[in-house]
Amino acid sequence: RGNPTSMATIGEASGQDSALWTPLGPRITVDAAIAALEAFDLGRRKKATDLLAVSFSAHDIVGHLHGHDSRESEEMLVATDRALARLLETIHSRVPGGLDRVLIALTSDHGAPPTVATLKAAGIPTGVIGGAAMIKRLEAGLTRRFGAPKGGKWFDYVTKLQFYLSPAAIAASKVNTATIERALRDALLAHAQIEVAFTRSEFLAGRRPSGRWRSLVEHGYRPDRGGNVVAIARAYQLAPGDASTHFTGYSYDRTVPLVLAGKGIRA
Repeated sequence: RGNPTSMATIGEASGQDSALWTPLGPRITVDAAIAALEAFDLGRRKKATDLLAVSFSAHDIVGHLHGHDSRESEEMLVATDRALARLLETIHSRVPGGLDRVLIALTSDHGAPPTVATLKAAGIPTGVIGGAAMIKRLEAGLTRRFGAPKGGKWFDYVTKLQFYLSPAAIAASKVNTATIERALRDALLAHAQIEVAFTRSEFLAGRRPSGRWRSLVEHGYRPDRGGNVVAIARAYQLAPGDASTHFTGYSYDRTVPLVLAGKGIRA
């Protein structure tokens, strides 16, 4: 607060939603958690266990915007640490027996790779994949193979290398859906930044990617919601617009902390 140009001061003064992406975020998150603790008198019943679940989402947003190894993420980590301390101190003062009567669990919903700048400085190949230029090339390739699509586009939607084909374009082409999916899959596999690609038709027929990818795809892909074709990028490739992201399935995406603390928990 002493620095008039700090992220928190600007956000609080402006009253914008983006203020939540500053150290104000964890602070008001804990304000809400303490209000819930008090309103529902949590932790005071003798024959029941209460659950207070708190998501410090501001940290996630800053990580996507700036990267988790950025100066902004460092400041957010300090702010989150202070907010957690205030929450635990309040719980300790309100629950009979203090923190000896509390089990604390801390985890995360995903991991993330370092930023492009950090990776390049370390000599690790990286890049951005899935942008407008790539989508335009894939659209053009399908048009050359199957003709101009009805409605002007082969894709209804593309997100994080999941490609949703237009049902109207498929119907008008009079080409089997699986054939168009295979053509798109092959075009993706020819891309230097793509490691694996599979189609919805293949998945439904029981043909899944082999090796380490099989289990991840079987547990992570929903054919009723997922794209017609899904690609998995090579390691350390990022989606457009994110300084850091989590869409590949590599260990850096999937590794998360799990901390359990309480009187009954052994180190």
